[in-house]
Amino acid sequence: MFAVGVLAGLIFAICVLVGFHLGPEDLQSVTMSYADLAAIMLGAVSVIVTVLGVGIAVLALWGYAQFKQSAAKAAHDHVDDELKAGVLRDQISHLIVAEVTKQMDDGKLRKIMEERVDRQRMLGASQRAAEQASDLIGDEEKEYGE
Repeated sequence: MFAVGVLAGLIFAICVLVGFHLGPEDLQSVTMSYADLAAIMLGAVSVIVTVLGVGIAVLALWGYAQFKQSAAKAAHDHVDDELKAGVLRDQISHLIVAEVTKQMDDGKLRKIMEERVDRQRMLGASQRAAEQASDLIGDEEKEYGE
């Protein structure tokens, strides 16, 4: 609506600066048929519908963003409540134990642990410190075989 007001003000200012004047004596010489009036009215209605459509689209985008934000907040709050209650924490703990056990049985985790222990035994303290720093940014795909 602000843009419509600015546009109307701009048109009015241009008319005043140019000296455009439309008085009753000018209107008496204008003849308009019914078809002309219908075309003007249909054009005005199409402009109004377009403006309303753009306004509704803007409101829809804003509403979608608000909905997405509130859904994320609700999900976060729900997970926090479940973790505090202990039910979800117990389920996650059970899943972690099951996954670690599975990887130990497959030998993947055991191999990784053996490599780490061997590396710690073989390297000097300065090399271990440098490697630990690089392990913080390590290559997980290489290490975990994914």
